[in-house]
Amino acid sequence: MLKLSFKISKRRDEIIDEAETFFKEKGLLTKEKGDCCIHMEDGGGYVRVDVVDNGEREVTIETREWEYQVKQFAAQHRK
Repeated sequence: MLKLSFKISKRRDEIIDEAETFFKEKGLLTKEKGDCCIHMEDGGGYVRVDVVDNGEREVTIETREWEYQVKQFAAQHRK
């Protein structure tokens, strides 16, 4: 299991849509999607992306079995 956070300058909906596209291409299926988060599952694991906007947007990603892909996504989006 992995949980990591990073700051972004993109809008909440942008990062959630980008996460959905990225992880869908890896084979995950969207189970829940809202204004602040997305939860995707498959292959015995999951990825959950939460975006908090407290003046500065922060993304928190939690995963089981998809650690490598989460690190790839985070590396592409960190400020």
